[in-house]
Amino acid sequence: MLNLMRNCPKEAAHLRKELLIAARHIFATDLRQKFIPSIENLFDEDLLIGKGVTLDSIRPLAYSTLADLAHHVRQNLSLDVLIKAVNLFSKNVHDETLAVGIQTMSCKLLLNLVDCLRHHSEIDPQRSRAILLKLLKVFVKRFETIATTQLPLILQKCKGQSNSGATASSTSNVPMPLSNISDLNNDLILNEQARSTATGSQWVNSINVAEFRSLVKTLVGGVKTITWGFFNSKFQISDTMPTNHEKIFGPEILCVYIELVQYAMEALDIYTINVNPIQQRTSGLISRSKEEKEVLEHFSGIVSE
Repeated sequence: MLNLMRNCPKEAAHLRKELLIAARHIFATDLRQKFIPSIENLFDEDLLIGKGVTLDSIRPLAYSTLADLAHHVRQNLSLDVLIKAVNLFSKNVHDETLAVGIQTMSCKLLLNLVDCLRHHSEIDPQRSRAILLKLLKVFVKRFETIATTQLPLILQKCKGQSNSGATASSTSNVPMPLSNISDLNNDLILNEQARSTATGSQWVNSINVAEFRSLVKTLVGGVKTITWGFFNSKFQISDTMPTNHEKIFGPEILCVYIELVQYAMEALDIYTINVNPIQQRTSGLISRSKEEKEVLEHFSGIVSE
């Protein structure tokens, strides 16, 4: 499989797509264990995707296929390979050329790697702690982007629709449940990639509130998982460290959590969009959805810890 990817012509996007689809089927079987020794090579984007403008269309398929494999064999990966996985999918979380669904999938994979990093903290506590901190910063930075850049555009669009008498899309009124990584089929991936290439006003017109709600929910769950990783890793206490250094969270991590509270609280305003206008008029109150209550409970759990 790796040799086929290496020898695939750069301009042959259709051939590489067929290779990725075949790999996806193989990774769904027990044969995926055979790829553990060579999975490190797949985190090289030049090998996985290749080079060329025509190959941009298959990036979502490539990332989701690799995420499937990494998710199933994550317990068998070395710390060096885990770091490569974190570096690649952390970048995807902030890649605005990718659809929101692919960004959400990348977040899910990252939070699934936290327990693996916790296990490696027994052998290499310093690097494991550094990677957990990097994950925390990645998630908080994504909250910041939503709160300061994307949410204002979404609110402006919805306000404009309200003033013009337009109704919101029915798909935005129904919360999108979190799906497993393997649930993203090829057609959905390619359709979302096509929508994600829009910029400016086109991006505003193509946004899906349900997708952003799903992303915010995943980010909250991810930060909670990372916090759990900090508390349950072996690096939190050391007999050789002075008493004043035995704290789990130092000043740097505390500053990141302060930013988390600021930006996550603003990003949670995504749940104030598209309330039922009829229910609001009859009751005079804005009812909270079950999903919103769950997200707020998860977020309060992070702060209370």
